[in-house]
Amino acid sequence: MADIKFYIIIPTYNRFEKIKNAIQSVLRQTYDNYHIIIVDDHSNEDNYMNLKKYIDNNDKISYYYLTKNMGHCYARNFALKQIIKLDSWIKYLDDDDVILPNCLQDIYEYIKENKNLNVITTDYNILDEHNNIIKCMHPNYNVESVFNGNLDTCCICHKYSLYQQLGGWDTKLFRMADDDFFFNYISNGKYGYLNKITSVFYRTNDKSRVTKQVSNLKFVKYIADKYAYFNKKCLIKTEEKYIDSINNAEYNIESFMKFDINKKLTNDYDFIIMINDNDVINEIFQHYWKTKEKHFKIKNSLFIENKLKK
Repeated sequence: MADIKFYIIIPTYNRFEKIKNAIQSVLRQTYDNYHIIIVDDHSNEDNYMNLKKYIDNNDKISYYYLTKNMGHCYARNFALKQIIKLDSWIKYLDDDDVILPNCLQDIYEYIKENKNLNVITTDYNILDEHNNIIKCMHPNYNVESVFNGNLDTCCICHKYSLYQQLGGWDTKLFRMADDDFFFNYISNGKYGYLNKITSVFYRTNDKSRVTKQVSNLKFVKYIADKYAYFNKKCLIKTEEKYIDSINNAEYNIESFMKFDINKKLTNDYDFIIMINDNDVINEIFQHYWKTKEKHFKIKNSLFIENKLKK
C-alpha cells in the first residue's frame, strides 16, 4: 500500500490561542504525509489577522475564511469539498483539542493491516484545563452502541471515498451532529476500532464554541426521523408539573425513539412510559437499552410495553 495522505480538518471560531495548540499537535506528527485544512467560521478581525499571520507560508496548511458565520458542520463540509485526492483519509480535530505525536502513524499502521476498512475510531483521553486526565475513552462502536455518548470528533477517521458515498455533516444539526455523523458512517461503512490513544479532548467551561449549544431534545427527534433504525414510538404519560422538565431534559442519546407527551393513548405507540419521578427518565432509557425488557419498575416510575399495539 502506498503512503496514505491524511487531511486534518479544523473548524475554528474566535479561539486563536487554543487553535495554536491544535495546529502544533499536527505539525509534530511522526507521520509526515498530511495536510491541514482550517476553516474559520467568520472570526473577528483580530483573530483572523493573528491566525493568518501564524500560519502564513506554511505549505502544510490551507486556511479558508468564511464571509459569514455558518456553523461547524458547514465549515467541515466546506473543508471536505477542497480535497481532491480521492484515496486520502480524513481526520477531524476541534480547535481546542490536540492529537498526539503518534496519532497518524498509528492510524496508518492500522489501515495497512486492515485494508478493507474505510472508517475507524481510536481511543482518546479527556483532560481538564490543567492537563489532568479525567477519563480515557474507548469508543469501540457497533450500531447498537454508537449513541452512548462516549464519542468526540477527535476519535474518528474515515476514507474520503466514504464521504463521497454518504455525504458530509448535517448542517441542520447545531448540536448532536457528531452522534448523527458517527451513526451514519459506522452503520454504512466498513468499520474498525484501534485500541490506542491518539488524541486529547479538553473538557472546559468555555462558551465560545463554533455554534451555540441548545436543548438536545428537538435534535433527538430530528435524527430519529432520519433513520429507519429508530422506529420505536413511545408515549410519555406524566403529571402536568413534569412536562416542562421533560421537554428540556438532556436524554441519554441511546434513547432515540419518537415520542409524544400526554397524548390520547392509541395503538400508534410501541411503548408507554409512566413517570411519577422525572429525575429517573434517563435511568429508564438506559435500563431498557441494556436489558430489552418490556416491563419493569425503577424507583417510582414504571415502563411498560403498549399492549394495544398489534
